Amino acid sequence: MLFRTGLKQQSSLTLRMEPLGAHRLPATKLLSFRAAKRLALPHDHRVTLQFDLYNALHANDATTQGVRSGPTLGQITAILSPRVARLGVTYTL
Repeated sequence: MLFRTGLKQQSSLTLRMEPLGAHRLPATKLLSFRAAKRLALPHDHRVTLQFDLYNALHANDATTQGVRSGPTLGQITAILSPRVARLGVTYTL
């Protein structure tokens, strides 16, 4: 590449040297559960109790990785969210 005017407005230039997707992360191990129990009440009223468990295996697999050459090449920049439990109650008339 030839730059006739230099980089007066930009301090750096990024060039793609490999196609997108050339480097892939390992598969993520993600398991979530949901349990619900519906209870009938008089006069066609209902209550539903719910329990959700997200990321039950508590995996902390990488989801994003730096791909630019330099000191951040290959550095993990994001991981899966931690294990989270949720309780819920729904009341229906």
